[in-house]
Amino acid sequence: FRVIGPLDPIVAVLGGEAVLPCFLFPAVSAEDMELRWYRSNFLEAVFVYQNRQEQKEEQMAPYSGRTSLVGDLLNEGYAALRIQRVQASDNGLYTCFFRKGGFYKKAGLELKVAGVGSAPQVRITGPEEDGVRVVCTASGWFPKPQVQWRDLSGEKFLAFSEAHTQDAEGLFSVEAALVVRDSSVGNVTCSILNPVLGQEKAMAIFIPEPFFPQASPWKVVFSVSLTVLVILLLGAGCYTKREHSLKVQEMREKETLCQAREQDRQIKEEVLKDAAKLQEELERRKSAYLAAWRKAQLYAEATSDILLILAGICYYTVTIMWSSFTILTFSAKFKLHHFKIFSPYAISIGMVLFLQKSKKLFVFHLFSACHASLFECLHLWKPLHCLLPGSDFSSAVR
Repeated sequence: FRVIGPLDPIVAVLGGEAVLPCFLFPAVSAEDMELRWYRSNFLEAVFVYQNRQEQKEEQMAPYSGRTSLVGDLLNEGYAALRIQRVQASDNGLYTCFFRKGGFYKKAGLELKVAGVGSAPQVRITGPEEDGVRVVCTASGWFPKPQVQWRDLSGEKFLAFSEAHTQDAEGLFSVEAALVVRDSSVGNVTCSILNPVLGQEKAMAIFIPEPFFPQASPWKVVFSVSLTVLVILLLGAGCYTKREHSLKVQEMREKETLCQAREQDRQIKEEVLKDAAKLQEELERRKSAYLAAWRKAQLYAEATSDILLILAGICYYTVTIMWSSFTILTFSAKFKLHHFKIFSPYAISIGMVLFLQKSKKLFVFHLFSACHASLFECLHLWKPLHCLLPGSDFSSAVR
């Protein structure tokens, strides 16, 4: 089965009777079921039916003696709840709950309570703000009523004050105040409207023209002067504010310019420092390169000198050996002992060459050594000539 309730809210009038419909579909007997009407939770019971009778032990006190089922229709699945003497606290949501064994279903509905209170009372409280103050009061309304002020032609007043209070029974009281500044209005009407029922109550009041404050010429002059003074003050304030804004802007621009200059100066100093560091690095590298170049030159010169000395040593060693061999051979064979004097001469020249370090001196002594060797050869020519074929010495030997 299903539980079906109304889709639209149920409206009830304060002090009257409200009927909350609820039924089963399909229509089956609910006499042996548990039926429960409750508010926001299961324990806030409004009406409880169980074991074929009403159970009053679980019922909330505010509903005691005010609730019952509509007719004996439970055998048809109809379980409408009647609430008598409707109160403002009855307003809200209700739940219709059916249970049979372990199976249950429920449906919800809303009850709107509305009440029309007393008619508005309108009175004049006196002059206020170049007009007449009119107050409208009413009480006993539910829910919160809406207040409207209208003139004789039905035009609404939009500017008015409104205050609401709620008593112990939940009913609202309202007080609305209106300041009427137009003396030609005449009658004003205060209406109180119930938003649920759409019903309203109204009351009109006539405001005689003498009740309005009379305009004084001095007052007009004062108003005009005050207006002009306010305009002048506003203009002076605007001008002062503008000048102050310009000064502040100028100071900010100066500060920005000073900051930019300071940044430029710092950047230049950093650039100069970097340039000085770079120059120092270049000088250091240049000095290192020059030192390396000098070392290379000295190494090359020393190598060249050593090679030249070695060449000279080799040359004079060979020359001395050859000269010594030749002199000794011919001296021994032909008894030419006077040629031995040239060998010490050649050896002394070679020793002198070993002691020289200058290239120019080395070339000079090389030329001297060559000259000495040539001189030896010329002195050796005579003994060699004697050995040539056809000579007298050669014939004597044969």
